[in-house]
Amino acid sequence: MSSLNKIGFFSEDFFSYYEDADLGWRIWLLGYECMLSSGSVVYHKYDFSRSTKSYFYMERNRYIMIFQNYKIRTLFFLSPALFLMEIFTLARSFMNRYWIVRLKMYNYFLDLENWKKILYNKKVIFAQRVASDKEIFAKMSGKISYQESAGVLILYIVNPFLSLYYRLVLKILIW
Repeated sequence: MSSLNKIGFFSEDFFSYYEDADLGWRIWLLGYECMLSSGSVVYHKYDFSRSTKSYFYMERNRYIMIFQNYKIRTLFFLSPALFLMEIFTLARSFMNRYWIVRLKMYNYFLDLENWKKILYNKKVIFAQRVASDKEIFAKMSGKISYQESAGVLILYIVNPFLSLYYRLVLKILIW
């Protein structure tokens, strides 16, 4: 339990969505391992209703997690892939009428007060971290998995591109 006291539990800044992934990432950054207990049974009352509120928090928190946990240099090398994925996600948001929520998410990141909080959290995380970005990045995946509708675009265009780009960035990262 002392490792969780050192790392901190779920971030209240996330409210919902990605707080578990962020906790796992911070555990890795402090040099601890995340373990799987395959015999565990967890009941999670969950119904993804595709509400605009859920979409906002998922997208916002995904970016907060990336901004807080990676070094600036790593974000620089990830930015082309992140930009292309953002273009695809924005285009899809027009198709499923979530573009207004997407604009609200962009607006969130235009607020300097939100950046102050993100950068403060980054400073706290970086003061304790022992793992390199290369070590963390090597634990990540270079493809989109477990989507409800993977589709031809993701399977045959996006995933091969992301996989190739992932391998390239993994070779570049030395920090």
